[in-house]
Amino acid sequence: MQGTFVCDALNAALSTQSKLQFANADIGSLQVAASTRANVGGSLRFDDASITATSGATLSFDKATGIDFRFDGSTKARMSGTLVCEEITLTASNAVHIQLDTLSFGNMTASLTMNSTLQGAATSGEELTLNATFDSTVDLQGTCRSLMATASMRSHLRLLRLTCERAELSAMMSSAISCTAHESLSAQALQNSRITYAGNPPQKILNSGIGSTIRKQRAQQYARHHRYTTHPRTL
Repeated sequence: MQGTFVCDALNAALSTQSKLQFANADIGSLQVAASTRANVGGSLRFDDASITATSGATLSFDKATGIDFRFDGSTKARMSGTLVCEEITLTASNAVHIQLDTLSFGNMTASLTMNSTLQGAATSGEELTLNATFDSTVDLQGTCRSLMATASMRSHLRLLRLTCERAELSAMMSSAISCTAHESLSAQALQNSRITYAGNPPQKILNSGIGSTIRKQRAQQYARHHRYTTHPRTL
């Protein structure tokens, strides 16, 4: 869809090898179902949007606003571009793998469950909220002002290369979180969990239960972690 596109509602279903490309679109309500190797992208504005993607979907946006991504069931999806909006919601369940290619946004809430993964590079202008449970993993680099992260049921949040000003962390039930914070840190580790942090936040509130640990990353380990980085998986 090229040129100026204005409508109150749009419901689209993309099949294999399909592509939906917007240019200066203004849509009230957008619902897109993208299946294997489908592509959704472009420049668009909308009040309410939901993107449902199955295996191999590519989601690339330029200055899109207000979006809710939902992935379910052995999905591999790639997201990139700039999303200018107050809130992005990303939900992944049942062995979903999501790759962020230098995604920029305002606020984002990401919830992962049942062996799902989120990795790549991201820049948040304000708040980033991460929830991972049941063997899920988040591995992100980039920046955000405020980080709220929760890991439970053997989940891992690897965020040492994600630099934030303020961080609130909670690890439970054999889970682990690592992050970098510079202004304030509130951390709680319970039920055989561990939290590792880098940076020198002057304000710290640390609470660890029996069998759990909260510790500061050693300088040598921190430098090595930033020097040798793993390459994200390709789709």
